[in-house]
Amino acid sequence: MNKKNNVCVIGLGYIGIPTSILLASNGYRVKGYDIDKKIIKLINNKKLKLSEPGLTSRLNDVLNKKKFIATQKIEESDIYLICVPTPFFGKGKIKKPDLNAINDVFKKLTEILKDGDTVIIESTCPVGTTKKMIEFLKSCNIDVSKINFAYCPERVLPGKILHELKFNDRIIGANDKKTSTIVSRFYKSFVKGKLYSTNLETAEMSKLVENSFRDVNIAFANEISLLCESQNIDYKKVIKLSNKHPRVSILEPGIGVGGHCIPVDPWFIISKNLKFSQLLQSARSVNSYKTKWISKKITNQVSIYKTKYKKNPIVSLFGLTYKANVSDLRESPSLDIFNHLKKEKIDKIRLVEPNVEKYEKNKIYNFKIAFKNSDILCFLVNHKEFSFLDKSILREEQQLLDFCGVFSSE
Repeated sequence: MNKKNNVCVIGLGYIGIPTSILLASNGYRVKGYDIDKKIIKLINNKKLKLSEPGLTSRLNDVLNKKKFIATQKIEESDIYLICVPTPFFGKGKIKKPDLNAINDVFKKLTEILKDGDTVIIESTCPVGTTKKMIEFLKSCNIDVSKINFAYCPERVLPGKILHELKFNDRIIGANDKKTSTIVSRFYKSFVKGKLYSTNLETAEMSKLVENSFRDVNIAFANEISLLCESQNIDYKKVIKLSNKHPRVSILEPGIGVGGHCIPVDPWFIISKNLKFSQLLQSARSVNSYKTKWISKKITNQVSIYKTKYKKNPIVSLFGLTYKANVSDLRESPSLDIFNHLKKEKIDKIRLVEPNVEKYEKNKIYNFKIAFKNSDILCFLVNHKEFSFLDKSILREEQQLLDFCGVFSSE
C-alpha cells in the first residue's frame, strides 16, 4: 500500500459512501465530504439512506475503528477521490451535463493541494473534463506538474455495489506513466479486478461508450416491441425465436430506460458531438418514446374502463424503481408514467413498490392488497414479489396491463 494513505472522498452518494467504506476497510484513513448536512449527520450516526446488502454493518465497523468520518469540509489529504453527481439539464431535445459540482470541488482544492497529492475523478463527465480541471488549477498558480491527476470511472450495479467495486475491472486514465503507476498501485490495494491503463480522454470516453452501448441495445429491443405491437405480433415470440440465431442476442424490452447511468451518459457524448451521434440520439428518442407510449396506453385503458363501467377506476402502478429488485428511483420511467397520469387528471392512482417505504408524499400500497382491490393493474417493473401473484383470481372487470412480463409464460 502507498505510505500516503489519507484519502478524502468527495461526494457521499451511491458511489462515494460505498467507496469510502471499502477504502476504510482496507486500512486507509478516510474523510468523506458532502454538502448535504443531513447525509453527514446520518452517516456519523451509523445510518444510511442507501440500501445495499452489508453496507450498514460495514459502515458501523469502520466508524467504530475510527477509520472513517463524514464531514462538511474537504480535509487536507494525500489522495482526493471525486465522486460528485454530474446530472444533466435542458428542456429541449438535447440535454447538457451540469458540471457545477465538479467545478466547485476544484475551486476548493486550490486552497489545500500540495506537492505529491493525487486527484482522481470517478464522476461521469464529458471528454476533456479532467484536462480542463487541470488547466483551471494551473490558472490559479498551482504547480500541476507536481500533482498526479487521473480519471477512473466506476462500474457498479445497484444491489451489488460493494462486490462490484472490489471485483470489477477498472480503467485508469492518466497522461503519464508515473501517475498511472501511482494510481494503479492505489486501486490495486482494494480492487481485485484487472486494471487497464490509458490516457485521460480515452478513459473518459470509455465510460460514456459503455452505457451508450447499453442504451442503443435496449432501444433496439423497445423498437421491436413497438413494431410488433403495431402489427399485432407477439414480440416475445419474435425475440425468443430471433435469439436462436447463434450471433443474435436481443434484450428484453422494457418501459423505457432508468437509473443513474444509461439514460444519462449518452448525453455527455451527444451534447458535444451532434453531427456524429445520430444513432445515440435515436436511441434516446426511442427509449423516451416507449415510456410515453405506455403512459398513453394506460390513459386509453382508463377511458375505455370509464365508458364501460361508468365510474373512475382505481389504477395501480406495480413497480416504481428503475429496475427489478432494487430501491433506486433515479431516472425511473415508472415515475414519468405516474406524473403523466396525474397530468391527465387520473386521480385514483395507487403506487405499489415493495422496495421503498414512501415516494415523496405519496402512500405506498401493499402489492397483494392492490392486486385484489384495483380496477386497472399496470405492471411496470418485474419485482420478485410480484411472481407470487395469481392472475387467475382477478375479477372479470379488472384490467391487467403487464408491460414487464410478470405473467409471461415465455
